Amino acid sequence: LYSSGNDQIDVRSNNILITNAGTWCYPAYLSNTSSALNNYVGNNFVNKGNFVAAYIYGSSAYTATCDYNNYYTLNTTTFGYWNGTAYASYALYKAVAIGALPARETNSKNLDPNYVSTTQGNLHVTNTLLNNASIPQTLVTVDYDGEPRSGSTPDIGADEFNVPSDDAG
Repeated sequence: LYSSGNDQIDVRSNNILITNAGTWCYPAYLSNTSSALNNYVGNNFVNKGNFVAAYIYGSSAYTATCDYNNYYTLNTTTFGYWNGTAYASYALYKAVAIGALPARETNSKNLDPNYVSTTQGNLHVTNTLLNNASIPQTLVTVDYDGEPRSGSTPDIGADEFNVPSDDAG
């Protein structure tokens, strides 16, 4: 996702996956936003290549909501960038994001969504920790399969899924 200089944009409940191992491949590149009406909520930003999970620059005073997202990367030296500074871990990145604007990324996560098949583009989420982990989205009432989203506790990402009950037989 490349978002630069946008006004009044809502990016909600998406599964974004990068598999390219090249440099400068970001699942989330949010730069120089110019509106307090930009919202990034309930998304999976996943990099299974070898670069960072997010690059957010110049948006600390402008983005209205950036929370309930899931960021994941295989990169073990740099997790992401905040205003041009690289952070080695999700914990460091999140601390800076929250410090820049309270309530930013407070409820976001750092988990592999365990997509069914990244090579075949089957981005159905199987990580149960992302189930019921977002907030209601009045603009997104069905998932990408056309299934209804939970009205109270939707899942992070584009796929609304149910956790199977434990049944040994």
